[in-house]
Amino acid sequence: MEGILQYYILASIEKPEKIGNVHKLLEKISVKYIICRPAFVSYYPYYVPMLRYLNEVYGSSTLYNNWFNTSIRCNNIKNTVKVIVEFNNIYVVQIDNTPFINVGEFPVVFSSFNSLLSAVQYLNSNEFAIVLNPLLREFPIIDISNTFVFDKKSSYGLYLISSNASTTLFISPSALNNRPENGWATDLLSWYIHPSIAIAPVYGGNIVLTWASPKVNLKENLSISNLIASWDFISQDQVKEWKKNTPESQFNAIQTISWDKGEQALRVELYNSTWGWKTIRSPLIPVKYGHVYRFVFKVKGENAHAVHAYIREYDANKTLIEDSFLYYPSIGDETFNWKEITIDYIPKNENTRYLQLQIWHGHETDKPLPNIIWVDDVRVYDITNYTKPVTLEIPFKVDKTDNYKLFIRYFKNQEGGAIRVYLDGTPIYIKTKDQLNKFVWEDLGTFKLEKGEHKIVLENVRGFNAVNLFALLPEDEYYKAKGEVERLLQNKTIIYLFEAESDLYREKAEVIKDFNASNGEAVKFKDKGKAWQNVEIVKNSTYKLALKGAGTFNVSIGNYSYILTLNNLTFKYTPMFYLRNGEYKLKIIPLSKNAILDVVWLYSANNNETLEELFQVNETPATVKNYTKINPTLWKVRVNATKPFFLTFAESYDPLWEARVYKDGKLIEKVSPVPVYGVINGFWVNQTGDLEIVLRYTPQDWFERGLIISLTTFVLSIFYIFYDWRREKSDRWAKRLEEKFKKLTSKVKRKLSP
Repeated sequence: MEGILQYYILASIEKPEKIGNVHKLLEKISVKYIICRPAFVSYYPYYVPMLRYLNEVYGSSTLYNNWFNTSIRCNNIKNTVKVIVEFNNIYVVQIDNTPFINVGEFPVVFSSFNSLLSAVQYLNSNEFAIVLNPLLREFPIIDISNTFVFDKKSSYGLYLISSNASTTLFISPSALNNRPENGWATDLLSWYIHPSIAIAPVYGGNIVLTWASPKVNLKENLSISNLIASWDFISQDQVKEWKKNTPESQFNAIQTISWDKGEQALRVELYNSTWGWKTIRSPLIPVKYGHVYRFVFKVKGENAHAVHAYIREYDANKTLIEDSFLYYPSIGDETFNWKEITIDYIPKNENTRYLQLQIWHGHETDKPLPNIIWVDDVRVYDITNYTKPVTLEIPFKVDKTDNYKLFIRYFKNQEGGAIRVYLDGTPIYIKTKDQLNKFVWEDLGTFKLEKGEHKIVLENVRGFNAVNLFALLPEDEYYKAKGEVERLLQNKTIIYLFEAESDLYREKAEVIKDFNASNGEAVKFKDKGKAWQNVEIVKNSTYKLALKGAGTFNVSIGNYSYILTLNNLTFKYTPMFYLRNGEYKLKIIPLSKNAILDVVWLYSANNNETLEELFQVNETPATVKNYTKINPTLWKVRVNATKPFFLTFAESYDPLWEARVYKDGKLIEKVSPVPVYGVINGFWVNQTGDLEIVLRYTPQDWFERGLIISLTTFVLSIFYIFYDWRREKSDRWAKRLEEKFKKLTSKVKRKLSP
């Protein structure tokens, strides 16, 4: 396994409940070993749970090997079976594998690994060819495939950006900085920052990410016009405001808030030690989402215990927003003199209308009582006009003046916020906060660009954001390809697969572990819960919905609505219904208590087929009689085919492999490979009968031709040296040879002359 698939497998093995489907997939692609080691930093979070699981399941069949040495690695793969060796925490685990070469029906194409992993249990490993192709970039596959499986909103039109590789300009962002808290940084630690990025496919080689706030550029003191709230505690009235906002009862604590006339400050005294942090809270401060604020305040302590601070957010109803805050870890401990604290803060939630400063202290205090804290000179400024955005410049060049469509692949996630993309100064605003963590392609619009140099500027507005790739495609080429794909999909079976826990938006619901679920997880609904997702229907057809879970649900799409009762064991189906191409909203509402939803399938059906019938193969298109490995670059396969078939070859995908098809000793077809499962070679053979297929790595032909030419040149050179040596000695043999050569050249010249 390599590249994208290795990420996926490691991520899946982290969750043992998914292991059954993972093993089916591994068997399908002829994987014989799982190798795990912590050498690759991006894989590290999966190493420990994966190792623990493999030890529990495989026990003594776990192999320890020096996997850093390539020659030792290959020898161990070929020669070592269930032998325990230990070296540098390297683990090799042997699993069963299918035959080296398989033949199958027309390919089933999956747009993502998640959809492949969810469906692999329904596919007979010896009858179906499966293509994992996130961008549908191989048009031959589109033409010969019967079935396409999408997950989430298909957005199939966006897959076209790479099917036109010759006319698409891919723009990969890159940053010299590697500290995402300071600015845009090239991804080196995505496994630590966000595992969903670590397991996502990376196109173009780079991901840049950041959560840096706009940089404050203050060269002078803030003016009074920027002040939005202040408390200098020169009177008792201001102390009363804070006392009114601080709860009187806090974990049975005896805490008093008063005005210290001598210090001209707010004074807090804690007289007993109890569990829980005690707080001192400011009045709510009206703010605007998207603005930047600076909190400045002074604190002094006497026998104080672990004094720290929070900035908390509240909505328009003055209700606390739980997940939006800033933690300032340490102001002081024990006795300390006045400290001035400065905190810059940007509201994280778009519903935020108020901020509050909170001083926390005194959890099970072990300091002499009373613990005393003074707070003074609290000021809050709006410093939005003094900030500089966190940006990344990405230059590029176009070869001709034209109208271009611009696409971006960015990361929607629960900690997201917003980014701006400037194309030659034109701003495009993108919200990145989402309930689901996933990379998405988005169409940013059509722009007329002149031939020459241009610039994209990427700005982090707020939140955690990551960007993988930009794609620029001539508008006419985009619509031409879009029309072709729409035409090709008309006679295909289209499947939309939605895992409830990862592909559906939800309210009043929670993700639970369920070993009976398709991917080991499901969604359990609370009272008045619901789930939904937008679906882009790519062709006019009759469709069916299939649900798996437990409980009674109302499922609707467009103007159709059905009630299904699920029993957690088998799929339940709606009647057939007709949808025209376009955007629809799929909604699932539970009608029973504690309803559980595992997976939803929406698929085109002409004859009311079930999923089992959809993936049923009535006959095997071809059988492999035998295959022979001549050398690492040459294989010979004998196949008997009753109809055209797809040949999968378990060798790392390389477009330079070629299948040469012979029938009755004559070469009748040459076939180039397409990537199958994203990692191995697949060949569509459009022939029937008794066939001999020669799988050849074509650079070997070039090498052998070059070797023949080199050997010929070497022999001629030796011959010439020998001839020249004999000629210089006036040898009669050399003279006769020279005369014959002159006669031969004169004959050739006469024949060539007009």
